[in-house]
Amino acid sequence: MRILSRYFVARFLRLFAAILVATTLSIMVVEMLLNLDDMVGPNAGLADALAYLFLRIPSYYLGDLIPIAAFAAGLFCFGLSAQELEVTASKAGGVSMLRIALSVLVTASLLGVATYFVNETLIVPTTRAFAVRESGGEFITFERGRFWYHRGQTIYNIGAARPRQK
Repeated sequence: MRILSRYFVARFLRLFAAILVATTLSIMVVEMLLNLDDMVGPNAGLADALAYLFLRIPSYYLGDLIPIAAFAAGLFCFGLSAQELEVTASKAGGVSMLRIALSVLVTASLLGVATYFVNETLIVPTTRAFAVRESGGEFITFERGRFWYHRGQTIYNIGAARPRQK
């Protein structure tokens, strides 16, 4: 990887991290304002409010925030480079835009693969934990774990049941 490609990849990753953190923090503020009564109950404290936020943000928003942050980071990466005439300088130096864009696209593709693993290891378990927290812990879990149920054209994977909703 050449120096210019590393420069653009580093800029892309810095922008991605900054945008992801900023959007996550702004959503946390909105969640605190809108769902304050759900976060803090009569016997709940700061730890319960933070647990609510750290379960709700990944389970509801993180799966959408990562691609949005990657798209915005790509736009800003090349937009800032064009504004600062770095694109013109690289073209004058004989480097094609395809070579620069390819390094960022490969990085974004690797970020997409990493997003899949984040989804499977973080988002799915926090979604389950948030559902258990919201239902008051009244899930019935099965002794042998999950099971498959077939009805008509649909196949269901059942891992827990809610007694109130039957």
